[in-house]
Amino acid sequence: MRSANTCRARSRAHRGFTLVEVLMAAFIIALGVLGLLALFAGAAKQQQSSTQRTRSMFFSNSAASMLAPALGRLQFPNTGGNVPAATDGVWIPVMMDDRDFFLTLVGNTTCDKAPFFLSALPNDFHLFDAPTNPAAMVNQTGFVDLASRDAGPFVTMRSIPGRDLEPQSLEFRVEINRLSIQSPTPTRTVQLRHTPVQDGVPPDDSPPNLFVYEAAGGMFGLPGTTPDHVVVDVQPCTVPTIQRRDAEIIAMSITLNQGGITDEYISSVQLVKGMARRQELVSLNDRILERTDPSADSGKRPEMSYSLLTRARGSGTQVVVFTYALTPPSGTAKWIPPERPQDFSLSANLRWSNTSPGNPPLRQAELELGYDLSLKQYFVEANAGNADVQWALTQGQILLVQGREKLTNGLALSGSDQPVTVIRRQRSGANSNTIRAYLNRGPRSEGRAFLSGDDREQGIKKKLFFIGVSDTARSIDDQTEWALNAIDARVIQVTN
Repeated sequence: MRSANTCRARSRAHRGFTLVEVLMAAFIIALGVLGLLALFAGAAKQQQSSTQRTRSMFFSNSAASMLAPALGRLQFPNTGGNVPAATDGVWIPVMMDDRDFFLTLVGNTTCDKAPFFLSALPNDFHLFDAPTNPAAMVNQTGFVDLASRDAGPFVTMRSIPGRDLEPQSLEFRVEINRLSIQSPTPTRTVQLRHTPVQDGVPPDDSPPNLFVYEAAGGMFGLPGTTPDHVVVDVQPCTVPTIQRRDAEIIAMSITLNQGGITDEYISSVQLVKGMARRQELVSLNDRILERTDPSADSGKRPEMSYSLLTRARGSGTQVVVFTYALTPPSGTAKWIPPERPQDFSLSANLRWSNTSPGNPPLRQAELELGYDLSLKQYFVEANAGNADVQWALTQGQILLVQGREKLTNGLALSGSDQPVTVIRRQRSGANSNTIRAYLNRGPRSEGRAFLSGDDREQGIKKKLFFIGVSDTARSIDDQTEWALNAIDARVIQVTN
């Protein structure tokens, strides 16, 4: 009897797992493995997103640094340099020329009539300095022809590298020394400033695109006078896609050896003050960030790019850099963004259609701005059946109120000061026929909300035009359609 009980005990001790127990254990292990896989996938996705954000921040900072030297006060030649009241504060796209693919302000007009950025020259520009043989410069008086280089060591001045001069703003300083006085400090200087009334009075019958700079009280052009002066020939720009304005000194007359002095010579000629105009901002290559892709023909493909908006508001100028991710349809696709004037087909009221010929990377959408009192959040919304604006209501989209020109009082409604981001979307309305996208904050213009306190309390909504990154754009190189995804938008404030 004891032996039988012992056998049964041993049988129970050595008994294996049942099928149910094995299945349950396998199920628990599978759940754990799936959880780990989901964790790894989420971590990988988060790492990828973090890497993209880091690269986009680096890219945006690089764009801001690259653009800063080219930016300045926005000028409008057709209105005497002032911002037209009807467009003051309204955001406008910076378009691309179809020759070199530079982002430019010229658009579809000639460069002498297009807006331009005006900024101060950073440093003095030496046209002539420290002659090796000062004695050869003694008695260099009267008319000196610098264009033919027959005037000894003087040099021809052309456009300052990377800059296009604004002629009326230039100021020259001529330093004069004496052979008998050995000093690094000039014995006297002559300041030559712009004299508008004398422009176009050529001393040698040259074309009338000349600008005259003379000393205070000068009387250039009057018979029998020989005042100190410089004449600069500034070539006008006549081709819409070429903005450079070459400047060349063609004449200079400085009176030396006054009052019985016989050993004066010109020791230095400098451009000490001036403004530079800029219409070309950045090349296509400089605004594309590539990454390694073995499937691409070149082994690399564009990963990110950016587009620009600008506006003038009073005496200030701002530029917005919209950065977006690029996804090609294939490894052979080539990216040249549709940002030419003909791609926007910009209308007189600064609108461009979502069905514009090129479908530019930046699009417009007319949305209603409202405020949810229960959630205390701003939102934009549109009819769910309006397919043309659904791209603007997606989570992560970055939007900027463009503003509106020519209101009933002849002034403009300024666009927003900073972009806003869509943080979530949902259906609303009686039949869920409206798509509502909630924003991270309310858009503001000149520090004021677009919706007043009464508007928010009463549930009043306002229709506004917003600009954001399109979901797709068609490359003008091979007509391939690329997917776009908004990453960042930052405002650059120009201090000039």
